[in-house]
Amino acid sequence: MRTRGAVYAGMVSGGSCIALEGIDAKKAGAPSGVKTRLHAGTDYHDLERLQELFAQLEVLHESISQAKEMDELNRLTTEKQRLTSSIVEVRKRRPPKANPKVNVRNRLYEGVIVQVGGSVEEFTAQLEGPLSLIENSAEGGLRQVALSELSVHADEVERSYLDDQQRRLAEQAAAQEAERAAAEADEAQQSEAGAEDKGTPPADP
Repeated sequence: MRTRGAVYAGMVSGGSCIALEGIDAKKAGAPSGVKTRLHAGTDYHDLERLQELFAQLEVLHESISQAKEMDELNRLTTEKQRLTSSIVEVRKRRPPKANPKVNVRNRLYEGVIVQVGGSVEEFTAQLEGPLSLIENSAEGGLRQVALSELSVHADEVERSYLDDQQRRLAEQAAAQEAERAAAEADEAQQSEAGAEDKGTPPADP
């Protein structure tokens, strides 16, 4: 299955599903662990182009290993650099409607490979929904977040997540600072009380 739109399905199992505008499925994969690949936010034409380029690169590597003349080796090396640059260029493409986001409403089974943006992950254990899978822009890999509709872009979800995380860290830092200040004030108060006790004259017999 491949489209430049979005995919909404009850179950996606076996083979590959490529959707430029995101994938929304109740279940992905199968209990048997059948290989299922989900590409979200990718133009299938770009994937086809990448396959062609990698095939050419593989043939080129074989030719380089067999090259005997320096002129031929230099020519093949230059061609390899050109192919590598083309691969990088295709990988960086981000069509305007691209939404690298996979929604799992019920369950994602073991053996499912999810690719969103430039990140790929093969799940070795069952994953329970509802949730959305987006790219982790801070650390790489995938990020599991609360389910949101495909109408909400993955980039928007990621920004919101990072903003919330930053706010939580700021709140934690403020709370820790307040606790430290309170502890210092309490310690100072106890020190003052101790000094006053030492300065109190003994009672008359």
